[in-house]
Amino acid sequence: MLNIGPRQEIQVIKRLFFENSNFDPSTPGFQWLSDINITKYFWDMSRGAYRVVGDTYRFTLPRPYPSAISDTTSYGSINNYILSSMDSAIDFSIYDNWTFSNYNHVNQPDGLIDMVFIAYRSPLNGVRLDPPVNVYGPSEGFSGISGLLTSYTSDDVLPSGQHIVVSNGTTQGSCLSGHLVARDIILHALGHKLIRGGSVGDHTGRIANLGLLNANQVGFDASKGMCAWERELLGWIDYTTISSDAIVTL
Repeated sequence: MLNIGPRQEIQVIKRLFFENSNFDPSTPGFQWLSDINITKYFWDMSRGAYRVVGDTYRFTLPRPYPSAISDTTSYGSINNYILSSMDSAIDFSIYDNWTFSNYNHVNQPDGLIDMVFIAYRSPLNGVRLDPPVNVYGPSEGFSGISGLLTSYTSDDVLPSGQHIVVSNGTTQGSCLSGHLVARDIILHALGHKLIRGGSVGDHTGRIANLGLLNANQVGFDASKGMCAWERELLGWIDYTTISSDAIVTL
């Protein structure tokens, strides 16, 4: 994860977003680094089936924007500049662990990093510039985007000589609003990666903060958990559908 903004204490950010890669809740005396991090959220919702771990890096975006950003009106161009600037400090190859093919995942690298979350301190309308007056962009109707809007080829290579490509991820703002808001926007955007497409991958309705993909109008950045429909769709729970007026024991 890249946290874009003024200097912050990295261990605090790390603790609030991810566990270490070797975490094991079955270990006697195990304690979560944080009860509100992304790792624990998905561990609880999936009943231990889905592990999300990662590292956090900080980058301060120069203002005014440097000429190296090819298009200051584009989130993709700004993201690309950040990834390029961080390339020497990050070994992207260690984040390429899976080969993806629909739902047939193989635990081996494929030249594409698995996921990167780019989280800006300011709201998204404080990130890109709006021509022709070159001021911050208009107010956005969203706080996060399920995509990087760019593809970046890093300097890191696989043993085969193939360069690692950074193309899968999310873009968001509003980290200034606090870690819970930042976390929940990441959760929501990642949810669109997990549950994709049209009628089944869209928002799950105005169910306040009782779902991962709630409609943006209500509580999408304050998820307290996933609804049964989302968890069942991902194969994390089974539930009984009552199809008659007979007595059913739950």
